[in-house]
Amino acid sequence: KPATQAEINFKPGQTVLSAKAKEALDEIAQNLKDQKGYIVEVQGFAAGRGSAAISSSHAMADSVVRYLVLNHEIPVYRIFEVGMGNAPQQNAEGKTTKLRGGKVNVTLMKNGIDQLATAQPTGQPQQQQQMSQSPQ
Repeated sequence: KPATQAEINFKPGQTVLSAKAKEALDEIAQNLKDQKGYIVEVQGFAAGRGSAAISSSHAMADSVVRYLVLNHEIPVYRIFEVGMGNAPQQNAEGKTTKLRGGKVNVTLMKNGIDQLATAQPTGQPQQQQQMSQSPQ
């Protein structure tokens, strides 16, 4: 379930994080020390067409991931990164908006403690039952 979200805006052609962007990422990363059961989703969006927009959105998302990994020591396996190119975006009113420049949406998703305690790998209980019922 989403716990925290941040939107990092970039000027056209820029992939360098601003001071404001770093503050937003610091705030998200601050809550992650010694945490388990979380994923950081990083979605990059860029204006343009085709593969140029996709590569630009990847570059912006890469700069966010690099900052989180190097400055806050968040494990790479806890980050899911995707470059969305110029995929349509909806604003708060639900209207589709055109993107100028680029942006990266960072979403911190956490599992609840109760979900971690009750979660079991799928198929395992059935296999154990079948093994215990088979004649020897």
